[in-house]
Amino acid sequence: MHVAPGVRIAIAWASFAAAATAMAVPVLDVSRLEITYGRTPQNFTTPVQPVWLANIGDAPLTIATIAITGAYASQFAWSGTCAASATLAPGERCRIDTTLTPVGFLPTLRAATLSVTTSASPAAVSISLSATIDNGTQQSPFQAVPIDPAPDWVDFGSQPTGSTSAPQTFRIVNTGNLTFTLASLWFSGGEELDFSATGNCVRGAPFAPGQECVLTITFTPLAAGPRATEVTVTFTYFGVAGEYRYSLSGVGVSAITPVVTPVVEYFNAGFGHYFMTAQADEIAGLDAGAYNFAFVRTGFGFNAWTAPATATVPVCRFFTTPGTFGTRSSHFYTANYYECLDLKGNPNWVYEKIAFHTQVPAAGVCAPNTVPIYRMYNHGQTGAPNHRFTTDAALYADFIANRGWDAEGIAFCAPP
Repeated sequence: MHVAPGVRIAIAWASFAAAATAMAVPVLDVSRLEITYGRTPQNFTTPVQPVWLANIGDAPLTIATIAITGAYASQFAWSGTCAASATLAPGERCRIDTTLTPVGFLPTLRAATLSVTTSASPAAVSISLSATIDNGTQQSPFQAVPIDPAPDWVDFGSQPTGSTSAPQTFRIVNTGNLTFTLASLWFSGGEELDFSATGNCVRGAPFAPGQECVLTITFTPLAAGPRATEVTVTFTYFGVAGEYRYSLSGVGVSAITPVVTPVVEYFNAGFGHYFMTAQADEIAGLDAGAYNFAFVRTGFGFNAWTAPATATVPVCRFFTTPGTFGTRSSHFYTANYYECLDLKGNPNWVYEKIAFHTQVPAAGVCAPNTVPIYRMYNHGQTGAPNHRFTTDAALYADFIANRGWDAEGIAFCAPP
């Protein structure tokens, strides 16, 4: 039986809402609980099949373990952006990428279980993994996975509820050497009504070797939070059917007017370090003389969004683990998901929060109507790492040319 994607592994919403008044808790959302790789030949690696984990609660969620178990576990593999001991802040997601490389023809059914444990309740969740081994015909054995998608999966990121995303293209390619019949193609399970498609895939038509059909898919979230479904395609060959499922996902965000807030920069002369914050209570405290007036405004800063908006990403904020750099300390900020994930597992840094939201450059260039924010690194000159962020290209150039700082390019693209 197919378990629909987008299943919430969580405390029931009614009880969660009641409990939330007493204490904050993490809540895990899993995009799918079953993955099938379809009919695949031995000794070939399947396309990637992802599972998204999201924290839809209001407290940090820690991933304790990720493992594949079962008699054929060694033929399955996982990678991706999730990791054991990683922490997801409220609203954050990560992805587990799974593949299968079957060894031998028999038995024809290969199955395993992807198990994840977290600090949410219930703590454990299991995702079933399965495939049917099919080497083609004796006269025409498969020389590759017969049906290959491009890309392997589609994710739309954040999209305001009720609005339609930019389209993404999804290709289905016959990389085998047999002519199939495209029996059916549809969205199945989860939030299938949030996704729509047009294309040239014709049901009932022959699908020859090398042929491809193209879907143009859009995402219109009907509610806030993680949303997911699958493109399910069935091919037949002389009455033998093979079903293939591919992941579609996105996140609905409340369609509210984004709030732009100033990010204020301070300088701590005792450490020789720069610090910035968009948090009103921190700004008020530092301006009032917190930490014995150690932090003084530099007069520089930029704007950011306080919450997710279209085309924005969260900026992770970290603090050096006490004692790592002697008596000195520093903060670090990144909008790079992988950098954030890596530092969460680095014992020299403590993850604090999402500092604000920003856009990021594409190929080193900010979108129109945004302001480039340059990032530079002090190269450890003070005995501890410190980064500075600025809109001032001349200031950035001066620090690189004359003060021994390292250029790290455009980190953020800020609202004007």
